[in-house]
Amino acid sequence: MCNHYSSSGEWRDRMGEFSHLKIPPFRDRGALNSVAAHVYPGKDGEILMAVEGELTNAAAHWRFVPPTWKGTLAEWGKASNPAKKVFRGKGLNNAKGETADTIKTFRDAAQSGRCVIPVEAFFEYGDDGHQHPEGGGRIEYRFTPAAGGVLWLAGLWGWADPVEGRTLTFTMVTKEKGAETGSIGHHRQPMNLGMDEIEAWLDYSNPVKAFTGTSPAGTFKVEACPPRPRSSGKVKDEVVTDHVGAPPEPT
Repeated sequence: MCNHYSSSGEWRDRMGEFSHLKIPPFRDRGALNSVAAHVYPGKDGEILMAVEGELTNAAAHWRFVPPTWKGTLAEWGKASNPAKKVFRGKGLNNAKGETADTIKTFRDAAQSGRCVIPVEAFFEYGDDGHQHPEGGGRIEYRFTPAAGGVLWLAGLWGWADPVEGRTLTFTMVTKEKGAETGSIGHHRQPMNLGMDEIEAWLDYSNPVKAFTGTSPAGTFKVEACPPRPRSSGKVKDEVVTDHVGAPPEPT
């Protein structure tokens, strides 16, 4: 939840929409990175975070990694006990909004590490009742904002110290299904924020749980994706976000 999302970087053309916020507007940090148009768990995504009173962008690893983990990022993403389907990090692609304020894994981030994930579309597979009639397995669906534009999804970030070195990581916050996500058999969905909610989301005096209200019907446009050839695997993209920096590390 979710399978992956897309963000070409064109959302930057709309940063003027933040002018009504008290938080100063977006500032390009001017550094290179490797964020692709289609972002999968375990890869870099782009997040917006408040740093020293300014809203700025950063490249971060999509899968929350606790500061106590000393192995590699790849090891964190693998099952710790495949036979019993026990997972280490795969369960931390998302954080449940209803419990993020109190659960040990996320409560520090909920109080000091909130971010916004700019997304043009997110993708989910339907349940077993949603199969391609011509074969190809379960149908993958593309969710975009019904009104057009950009989806602003809630996230939590934190610093980790894996073998690869100091790494900024994040997780996508989820809430109960809305009409559109429920229509494909899902029980959860990303926690989408309205433009008028972003400032409140970045205000740590407001609990995460306060943003978990059910999305009204008509929030998303849903489209079925064509089946992929068996050999294709994940969508491969050229790097399109080539000027995202990392925020200064905490002192």
